Amino acid sequence: MNNKRISIYKLYIRQHLILTLSIISLSIILLVTLKILMSPMYRAEIIAKYEDDFKHQKENIVTSLLTSQYEKVRSIVEKDNFFPAAINKNINLFSLNKYNEYGLLNKCSGAEEIFRSKGSVFCFKDGVVEAEFPVKAADNTLAHLNVSRKYNISTWAPYKLILFSLVSFILLILLLSLFLARQFWKKIALPIEQVMGSIKEIKDIKRAKRAIDVIPVKELYGTMNTLLDHQSLLINTQIDLEKANTSKKIGAVASQVAHDIRSPLSSLQAISSVLKGIPENQRVLIRRAVQRINDIANDLNGRNYNKNKDYDGENKKKSVCLISAQIDSLVTEKRMEYRSNMNIEITTNLNRESYGLFSEIQSVEFKRLLSNLINNAVQAFNKSHKGEVIVALKDDGDRIKITVSDNGNGIPAEILSKLGKEGATFGKRDGQGLGLFHAKKNVEECNGVLEIKSGLGIGTDVIITLPKSEAPEWFVSKLVIGNNTCVVVIDDDDSIHQVWDTLFAELKIKPKRVEHFSNSHDVLNMYKNLKATDLDFLFLCDYELLDDSKTGLDIIEENDIAMCSVLVTSHYENESIRSRCQKLGAKILPKNLAGFIPIKTTEDLTQDIDENVEYDAILIDDQRIVRNTWETVAKIKAFSHPDEFFKVADRIRKGSKIYIDSNLSDNLKGELVAKDIKKLGFNEIYLATGVGADEFEEDFPWITEIRDKMCPFLDG
Repeated sequence: MNNKRISIYKLYIRQHLILTLSIISLSIILLVTLKILMSPMYRAEIIAKYEDDFKHQKENIVTSLLTSQYEKVRSIVEKDNFFPAAINKNINLFSLNKYNEYGLLNKCSGAEEIFRSKGSVFCFKDGVVEAEFPVKAADNTLAHLNVSRKYNISTWAPYKLILFSLVSFILLILLLSLFLARQFWKKIALPIEQVMGSIKEIKDIKRAKRAIDVIPVKELYGTMNTLLDHQSLLINTQIDLEKANTSKKIGAVASQVAHDIRSPLSSLQAISSVLKGIPENQRVLIRRAVQRINDIANDLNGRNYNKNKDYDGENKKKSVCLISAQIDSLVTEKRMEYRSNMNIEITTNLNRESYGLFSEIQSVEFKRLLSNLINNAVQAFNKSHKGEVIVALKDDGDRIKITVSDNGNGIPAEILSKLGKEGATFGKRDGQGLGLFHAKKNVEECNGVLEIKSGLGIGTDVIITLPKSEAPEWFVSKLVIGNNTCVVVIDDDDSIHQVWDTLFAELKIKPKRVEHFSNSHDVLNMYKNLKATDLDFLFLCDYELLDDSKTGLDIIEENDIAMCSVLVTSHYENESIRSRCQKLGAKILPKNLAGFIPIKTTEDLTQDIDENVEYDAILIDDQRIVRNTWETVAKIKAFSHPDEFFKVADRIRKGSKIYIDSNLSDNLKGELVAKDIKKLGFNEIYLATGVGADEFEEDFPWITEIRDKMCPFLDG
């Protein structure tokens, strides 16, 4: 038996060593290959940096040489900011003959690599790169600049990043091999050993048959019964211990899982932050998936940390969230999860009626419960059944209704009344009744209600009702378009441009112009040419522009167009972006909801006058940026054209203060329009213009005061 055990153990060791050595050999090959492949790129970067440093001072050196200011030349060369990484710098004034004798090419014998670029020579040898630049004026060589510096690819950031990723991958494979080797020992080697032991025991039994025969049968049965009693006691004790330790074990497992996914999660976050060459919808999906994994890891840690503090949803921070965005991102993930199942279709019915619905929730918990409800719906389908899950969102007065519907088998009435209670489950072999219980609990913690409606053979509806919250300041509730509007769309995604074109085509009043751009350079040139016109600009800017050094927010800030701009971005949940937008005065539109945003025309707005509302003032100005600024700081009804005002003037209180610009579109003069407004019974009329009263040659007795365009309510 011992010899057999030794043989099996040798087999285990041999298999493990073979696997380990194979991984180490492959790792060495990969590391050598990586260094070989990346060395040319590293050298190219060094050469480019050398040439760039030389270019910055070349003109000063040439000028000094031509004027025989050699000391000045040497002082330029010896400056710390000139080739800052160099270990040796000097400039040689020897003739061409001496250069042929003492030049760098003569000293590069045995070099690893020699490169020539634009007359310069670069020699890589023994961890040092030497460069020689000809200093020329016209076609005459005045001198040669020699610079040397150490080079080591191990210090190059891209190489270190890839090397770190590769080493992490190798370590992961090595750990996996250890795990598989252990499984081999447990699942294969040990069972073989046990079989061998059983064979030996059978032989021993035959030898001991005579001894067994003399044991009294009654005593044998008594011994067996005693053993069975002890076994039963041990099993019951084990069950009791497992029940007592369940919470502790779950906490420990949760903490370990959260810890184990941190390292790969960090790599994913680093990679997702520099994604450039893939379509935006895929970048968004990756970012959302990474963020959700991060949220789950944080939540697992939170649950373990608070296990002795009666941890529950009330300990989590709630925030006002855009419900349609939460649903859209989660359903996108679930579609990816079930994409291999062609019989499952998961859809939403988000539309303009569901746009802009906010509620105060805990985002991670909300997505988790919604994910569980979708999973429950999918699991309710037969394998041959064409299953459909629909997540609907509806405005219900001062509340919001979210419905997860499926066309599965349905739930019997006697089971339906029990669902939502702890331990109650239906249709799941391993179900513990915790999913719906926690979902109901979390909804109630948000002052909401969860109810289930179902019919056998019809399907099931899970309805969540939540209180509605006010939209935050960063959110854009609608767009306003007039016949003098110039819409500027800045986005690197062609599909978004098509979305806007489709939306504008549906309007009764079309924008005067719609300009499409994919980069900051072209849009800045256009704006410089049209800035002086009387166009009413509306900028719809993406935040992340491929192959562009500027973001959408950079464009908005540098051109001072925040009050007439909307940032259309998938980064709308980023707190730093929200904060910057709020500081600038720009609004944000989640990109995935661009197709649902309500678009009002100036004609529509004239119908929105409420006779029961007392406005702080009425503003007539053709510049969007002015109207937006005034509407932000006070309860002001703004019009872009006098005609819009006159259409609803009879529904505006005659005691309202009227502010009107002097230079309006269609060459209208505000001071003359004000005379017609006075005839309608409005007595407080202010000419809000950019020039002083002394600039006007005549008096306007119907005007109360001529003032600047600054909103009078800013101070109060």
